[in-house]
Amino acid sequence: MSLAEWLKTAKALGTVLVVGLVLGAGLPALFSFGVASLYSDQPENGGAVAITRNPLRQAAGWASFALVALAVLFGIAVIMEKVLKAHFGLDVTFWN
Repeated sequence: MSLAEWLKTAKALGTVLVVGLVLGAGLPALFSFGVASLYSDQPENGGAVAITRNPLRQAAGWASFALVALAVLFGIAVIMEKVLKAHFGLDVTFWN
């Protein structure tokens, strides 16, 4: 195996590693950020816990849910690329 082939293989493995980390750990972390943003418990003066709704945190939570949903839909579209073209006539191409 030549050096060029080794470098090409290393680049492909690096790409798989990065995509695996982003999708395998990044999307669940983004989803958990959304859950944490929507629900925050802060104790009041009497010691009781009141659920406060900060509009900025709610917007960040819903935005993170939207990003996760878009990533899932993109993954489904990539997997279904040939089916979408064959059955529905949609030419969906994400890369050459």
